[in-house]
Amino acid sequence: MTAAREDAQQALHLNGARKSAQALPGGWLPVSILTAAAALCLILTFIALRLALSPPWLGIVPQADPAGSAVRLSSVAANGPARDMPPGQVTAIRGAGGETLAIEAEDLVEEPDFFDSYERLARFLNRQSALHAILTAGPVQLEIESEGERRWSEAVEPGRRPIADLPASFWVQIAVGTGSFLIGAWVWSLRRTDPGARLFALTGVTILLFTLPAAIYSSRELALDGGLLRMLSALNHAGAMAFGAAMIALFLTYPVRIAPPRALLALPLVVAPWFVADALWLLPDPALGIHLATLTEMILIVAAILLQYWWARRDPLARAALRWLGLSVVVGAGGFILTIAVPSLLGAAPSLSQGYAFAFFLLIYAGLALGVGRYRLFELDVWAFRILFYTLGAALLLGFDALLVYVVALDRAPAFGVALLVVAFFYLPMRDALARRFSLRNTLDRQTLLRAVIDVAFGSSGGERASRWQALLGRLFDPLECVAADEAVAAPAIRQEGLELAVPGAAGAPAFILRRPWGGRGLFGPDDAEVAKQLIGVMRHVETSRDAYERGAVEERRRIAADLHDDVGARLLTGLHCQEPHEIKEALREAMAEVRTIAVGLSGDSMPLGIVLADLRHEAGHRLERTGIDLVWTEKGAGTDDPFLDYPVYKNLVSAHRELISNAIRHARASRIDITVTREHGDLRLVFADDGEGFAEASENGRGSGLANVRRRISALDGRLDFGSSEQGGARVELILPLGKVMK
Repeated sequence: MTAAREDAQQALHLNGARKSAQALPGGWLPVSILTAAAALCLILTFIALRLALSPPWLGIVPQADPAGSAVRLSSVAANGPARDMPPGQVTAIRGAGGETLAIEAEDLVEEPDFFDSYERLARFLNRQSALHAILTAGPVQLEIESEGERRWSEAVEPGRRPIADLPASFWVQIAVGTGSFLIGAWVWSLRRTDPGARLFALTGVTILLFTLPAAIYSSRELALDGGLLRMLSALNHAGAMAFGAAMIALFLTYPVRIAPPRALLALPLVVAPWFVADALWLLPDPALGIHLATLTEMILIVAAILLQYWWARRDPLARAALRWLGLSVVVGAGGFILTIAVPSLLGAAPSLSQGYAFAFFLLIYAGLALGVGRYRLFELDVWAFRILFYTLGAALLLGFDALLVYVVALDRAPAFGVALLVVAFFYLPMRDALARRFSLRNTLDRQTLLRAVIDVAFGSSGGERASRWQALLGRLFDPLECVAADEAVAAPAIRQEGLELAVPGAAGAPAFILRRPWGGRGLFGPDDAEVAKQLIGVMRHVETSRDAYERGAVEERRRIAADLHDDVGARLLTGLHCQEPHEIKEALREAMAEVRTIAVGLSGDSMPLGIVLADLRHEAGHRLERTGIDLVWTEKGAGTDDPFLDYPVYKNLVSAHRELISNAIRHARASRIDITVTREHGDLRLVFADDGEGFAEASENGRGSGLANVRRRISALDGRLDFGSSEQGGARVELILPLGKVMK
């Protein structure tokens, strides 16, 4: 048993991420199969319409009295042959040759299965043939009893029944049959190698087999040929019995195989003889022939579901699929059995018209469609709906176009235009609404998702970022559990056949294992893994940008700290060691100037080069004037475009300029300093020339302190610093900055 169970698990747990083209052998694609299935449905619907419209039509709506012994005309069609027929009780019909046949309430029985004996069934079929022969022979007369008097109506020539006269139950049965068949074909087209999918598709075929014949004979106006009616009834019985057998086989195979394929052959070996006995009227009565068979099959279906549920007790994926599909089958097929089969077996009238009771079967296939979106039944995912919806849209377009051409008699071009408008304005919005309804995924628009990622990345602490990241995963997938993974996770991966999604660590959080998404109502699919992968990619990109921002902020803080220490601190330290009051004041002024420069940098504003040079000229002139040194400031090549300097460039230029002025004041013993500012060839050139002692003589007195710091600052700006002698015999310093590298 263990080996069999492992084999069953292996058959169940196929790779759900495979694409349909890879999972399908043969050359037919799913769209091709569904297109062929839709075409077959259209052909069979056309045949059913021809058979339903072929009997002669009077345009009357006969109805049995509640007592069940008489027939009344409930209404007549305004455009029908019998439109002048007076209301009243219909007692008999007379043919063109004078043959007369009484009209009985049993002639209006919707379903032949409801007779309690084959003798009554045979009498019903014979009367149907006789009524059909009278209607086909030519003009007929109806005997009408009104106010206690009986009289024959005028002769009425039966006509061809219009499609608009068909009752709603006809279309309900057509919709149930074709809808079930198409959904079954859809599942099989995507999983042709899966035994469960094959059996489910077979149930769709059987529903088509028993609904279309029932739609024909249950929608007759008064009579249908007895032989045709018996054949259609036999097809209805064959489809109903085959449906039960296919459902039993399905739940012995899916979601876990609990019976070998050979054992399933016992089902047709039992059902086929029962059907033959029913078709040949060998059983005690019609109710036992069909309704006892379907009730027995329903009991076996429930038993197979319970057995399947016990067998899959350790497989949460199988149980999730079984709960959904099993409940749909029990409610759908069980609803029909309770309203039709059980009352018939008990000798009571059905509580619902069989034509409308067939709608219960659509619950099975609607449950399958919802189950695909929620639990990936038959290993399908939401992507499978695209194939189904597009095929249905094409079939709807062709079918409505044919209806307009052949029934409404519109020209082909306008008919196709009207059909296209109907599909565009009605079907497409409905398709999108259904697609959103089937999908349980929480969709966040890009703006919301990006804002959430940024909120996570810029959390104030690592713990807060990890908490926000976990909350974001919860918003996206709504899992019942979100736990830290015990092992490293390199990339998002689906585990446990869709029950779990492993997500790598991000935002300072560890790798997480998400279990049972969408509040426990669904499974993870390949699209979810792709969403997680893209989300992590965006998160890591934002984290990289945040880290770069933080590194830049740290570097900026360090640079400001260094400026405070090297420049302001040095000026203040110099002032502490000065003895003369004027020297102390000078040191304090220089320190205050450095503080102002740093404060400007902290404001974050860039400084135009022209304003920077004007400030330097004013500051240098003020300092030199107090020491009795003349300043000659000359600017050349000033352009109309004034570049803006960021704080590092601005600070280094100002500090270098101040240091050079300070060295001249302290060591040059000059009476004049010439500063020439030139902008040319994309460079900023500042030349300092004095008439003092020059570098050779000044070096002995300690001149040159701080010049190394000036060189460091200028080098940081990719500039150049040259020393030499001026024409007056003093020192000359040339400072060159590439403007292209300092402009903002």
